Amino acid sequence: WATLRDQSVALAVAGDTDGYNELRNSKVSPAADAAFDALETVGAAEAKAADDLVASGNAAYARSLALFITVAAVGLAVVLVLGLVIGRGITRPLSRVLDVVEGLADGRLDQRTGITSADEVGQLAAATDASIERLSSVVRDITAKAAGVSGSSEQITAVSSQLASGAEESSVQAQLVAAASEQISASMSTIAAAGVPE
Repeated sequence: WATLRDQSVALAVAGDTDGYNELRNSKVSPAADAAFDALETVGAAEAKAADDLVASGNAAYARSLALFITVAAVGLAVVLVLGLVIGRGITRPLSRVLDVVEGLADGRLDQRTGITSADEVGQLAAATDASIERLSSVVRDITAKAAGVSGSSEQITAVSSQLASGAEESSVQAQLVAAASEQISASMSTIAAAGVPE
């Protein structure tokens, strides 16, 4: 291409119009046409390569989007499952503590939560169990003391009955003594009257 250019310039400077036209028509135009054809081929190849690159980019984007949606869906499912597991891990022990406290409100001192975890719910359950155990101990003490008081009351009742029986017996004996005294007094009056002459 540089050689044809130099030849064309030399013919134009020399003023050889016929030689210039012949060189242009026989060599320069076909070379230019070949260069333009080559440029069109390169342009078409570049356009095809660009189209292929865009298609590849679109496919990669679609794959990335599908992967992102899949990972997000799996992550959401994992979060939901963990939420349910953690939620049940909290609500079940709390429900057990509530059952025991409701039983306590009904007067049942024999129930315990049985929860031994070290978290806050476990601490609440342990405090509830300890409170019920202490309350049970106080009730046992009161029951034992009430039984003692009941026994003492029965003893007092027995002594009271004995005293009443003794008082009744003393009253009967006092009445007998009074009757005997009256008889003695009457006998003495009779003897005294019999012993006095008229």
